[in-house]
Amino acid sequence: MIPIVTVVMLLAFLGTGRCDENNCNDCALSEGVYACLDEFTYGVCYNTGSVDPGSVQTCPNSYYCNTDGGVFCSPVDSTSPSCVPVTTTTKAPETNPDKYCADLNKTGYFRVESDPTCKDYVYCYKLSGEIMGWLYHCNTNEFYDSKSSRCETTRPNDC
Repeated sequence: MIPIVTVVMLLAFLGTGRCDENNCNDCALSEGVYACLDEFTYGVCYNTGSVDPGSVQTCPNSYYCNTDGGVFCSPVDSTSPSCVPVTTTTKAPETNPDKYCADLNKTGYFRVESDPTCKDYVYCYKLSGEIMGWLYHCNTNEFYDSKSSRCETTRPNDC
């Protein structure tokens, strides 16, 4: 097994490569050293052609997994993720904001808990004694953060 320190030093000498939606988990892009598994996760390949499951790590907050320049993770403000996995999911039915807010029985901004993308949120308000709501969506590459009540570029930990 190659020590992590050696792997990190080897990465400085690797060529660059970009994963795209079809190249996630591709050890060849780093000459067999590591692969991005998704936007935030990487694993060491140890020249075996596949990621060692025991080596999987998550990038720090505000960092994307990146195969450019031979580093595992790069700040989100200076790069985009090298790998975005293709998923085939069924889109959840759109939330009825009035019903959602009536069920919450609160006013304010709230993340729609059933939304796996963390982009949907509702504004619940009281009108003539009745709680009603508006449904909103964060922009591309933004996620709704319940703590700040804003769309942020960093995916919240509770999502």
